Amino acid sequence: MATRELKGQIEFFEKFGQMLSAGVPLGVTLRLLKEDLGSRGVKKEVTKICVQLETMDAKFKKFPEAFDPKFFGPCVRAMVRAGVLGGTLDYACLKIANCLRAELPGR
Repeated sequence: MATRELKGQIEFFEKFGQMLSAGVPLGVTLRLLKEDLGSRGVKKEVTKICVQLETMDAKFKKFPEAFDPKFFGPCVRAMVRAGVLGGTLDYACLKIANCLRAELPGR
C-alpha cells in the first residue's frame, strides 16, 4: 500500500475511534470524517461506506461489510468485524491505527 494511503487510513481510524469513544453516533462520525479527511482515497472509501450504511437500514452488525476489500486489508476488516461483534468498535479502530502505523516505511 502506498505511504499516502496508509497515512490516510491511520488518520481515519484514529479519528473514527476517538469520536466513537466520545459517544458520537456512527452515522454522524462517518459524515463528519468524510468532510474532514485529507486523503482523497480514504475520503472516497468513507463516502462509499456512508452510502452502504444508509442502504443497510443502519444494521450495525452488517457495518463491516461496507469496508471494500480492495482498499482495506483482511486484518483491518477482521478487526472492524471483531469490534462490532464485541461492542468495542472504538477500541478496535484505535488498535487498527496502531497496527497500520507499524507498517509505515522507516519505522
